[in-house]
Amino acid sequence: MNSMLASKEIIILMTKSYLESKICRINFYMALKATSMDRFKQMIVIIYPDVGDIELYGKEMKKFLELCTCIERDESRFWNKLLFALPHQTKHDDIKLNVEIV
Repeated sequence: MNSMLASKEIIILMTKSYLESKICRINFYMALKATSMDRFKQMIVIIYPDVGDIELYGKEMKKFLELCTCIERDESRFWNKLLFALPHQTKHDDIKLNVEIV
């Protein structure tokens, strides 16, 4: 949770296994809470094709995803959309990498 609070961006790789894992879903909700507490923090969700219909995981999940930047992994312009969604650095920004693997 500390790394989520310290980061500017939270990127979630959403797969079917991720959604079926209780701990990963808890992490998703914690990330959502972290982004709601800081208006400058953004959550990007990369949705993999194996997820299928998101409503199978509950209407609540679909509503939460509407609050995030979602990018389908199999889209033809995936990399362009991801680069556009990430914050653009100025030459004076400090570069910090904070990665947490769940």
